[in-house]
Amino acid sequence: MEIERKYLIDEKNLPADLESCRSVLIEQGYLCRKPVVRIRRQDDDYILTYKSGGLMAREEYNLPLGAEGYAHLKEKIDGKLISKRRYLIPMENGLTIELDVFDVPYEGLYLAEVEFSSEEQAAVVDTTRNNYKPSVNKLFLLSNSEAYGSGALAYGFTDVTLLEDNARRAKCTDFAFAQNVWRDKRPQYAGNCNW
Repeated sequence: MEIERKYLIDEKNLPADLESCRSVLIEQGYLCRKPVVRIRRQDDDYILTYKSGGLMAREEYNLPLGAEGYAHLKEKIDGKLISKRRYLIPMENGLTIELDVFDVPYEGLYLAEVEFSSEEQAAVVDTTRNNYKPSVNKLFLLSNSEAYGSGALAYGFTDVTLLEDNARRAKCTDFAFAQNVWRDKRPQYAGNCNW
């Protein structure tokens, strides 16, 4: 069972000591979106992953894959191949922030995820890490489908702030609004937030 939350990160809120954190280079592509079937190269490891439906909690199975099998399946992916560096940032509460810094064509996109051992643990997360405090560095919570949409990045997202993009529309909660998230007031987009 995979239980995780995802966050969209603004570049100006990246930790100053990011380069000192352990990191891995990831290349991945999606063979199927429903259910999710993904291939991934993580440094010198090759992995075939199946993920069931669900947002915060869902079944996940990782199977080892050789370099030859990866190369064969890489030719069959739907959409674009995604390349990113994943930084592993330890938190004071024993959890780890996995911060993805994307390469071209998604350069400038920063997504963080935190995996939990239970849904109760995932209900509230303290994102404080040494001097990396949420009051200074804001993290915006996204569901898995909003952040990736089972590989949505591989299917042509080019502007994550475009309000007219149905796949990127999200209603801003009252809590988020109180934290200074902007809400669109135009009638056709009433309540949507820009992210």
